[in-house]
Amino acid sequence: MIENLLMIAMGLLLIYLGIYRKMEPLLLVPIGIGAILVNIPGGGLGEEESIFGYFLKNLIHTEIVPLLIFPGLGALTDFSPLLANPKTFLLGAAAQIGIFAALLSALFLGFTPQEAASIGIIGGLQERFFLATLASLRAVLRRQRRTKSMRTILAWAQFFQQKRRRMLERQ
Repeated sequence: MIENLLMIAMGLLLIYLGIYRKMEPLLLVPIGIGAILVNIPGGGLGEEESIFGYFLKNLIHTEIVPLLIFPGLGALTDFSPLLANPKTFLLGAAAQIGIFAALLSALFLGFTPQEAASIGIIGGLQERFFLATLASLRAVLRRQRRTKSMRTILAWAQFFQQKRRRMLERQ
């Protein structure tokens, strides 16, 4: 019961952020509404026989909805900042290069394609997200320490943490 109330509060927060703070309203408002509807106690909307279960089984698992959503969101993208300053195109290109470089590096180190894809997505993000992910992975990797690739990632995590500490000391 308390979990449902917590998730309803999270749904309301997402709707608030989407509408009043104008933070990605096309994504946050539907997610917030879904979180509220599924977590209504006794509503049964989170069960397999519900409308959400049908939606999940027939539209999400068959990958029909993602094919419709992402082109729709892409069509709504505002390209006026890019047209005003075409040099910003290079930032997007650099992020894409980072994704593929991290993906190929992870595959080379022996990760599964799914793990490599996750690492690749992280590779395109800013360094602080990368550092946070490595720091959280470090605890897991210390427990597992089985393969050479895991030890390599641990070494990279330590390298980036030392680099971050040196940067903070200089400031």
